[in-house]
Amino acid sequence: MKYINYKKEHALEIMIKGMNDNYPKSLVGKLYNPEKFENEGWSFTLIDEGNPVYCGGVHPLWEGVGEVWFFSSNIINKSPIKYIKSFKKKAQELVEEKKLVRLQAPVRQEFKEAKRFTEWWGMKEEGLMKKYFDNHDYYMMGWTK
Repeated sequence: MKYINYKKEHALEIMIKGMNDNYPKSLVGKLYNPEKFENEGWSFTLIDEGNPVYCGGVHPLWEGVGEVWFFSSNIINKSPIKYIKSFKKKAQELVEEKKLVRLQAPVRQEFKEAKRFTEWWGMKEEGLMKKYFDNHDYYMMGWTK
């Protein structure tokens, strides 16, 4: 396993080869504006056996505050705990390196696995945002130092 800088082509490859089995059907094949996450030092792709397992990182909002993003392939289903722990560790390194005091993650209401993941990571539900994006409701999950 190795990390490389994220490029939009990694997300496109995941969409072609297959996304995580747990994605809600309404999200399959979608990562809006994948190029906006190309931010060296903030975004990464985990490669295992030559294939992208996931893309993710922290999208900086303003000083000390970032928004977590994560987009995974169906490879993650083979060893979900191993891969999710690796994401958590890498993202925590970013928190320290970038001196973040707040992380947040909008999570689509129907995506129960993603909400569980953010809770496992230590994020708390801060509220339900009605029709937040694409006419869907999202939970705002947050963590502060």
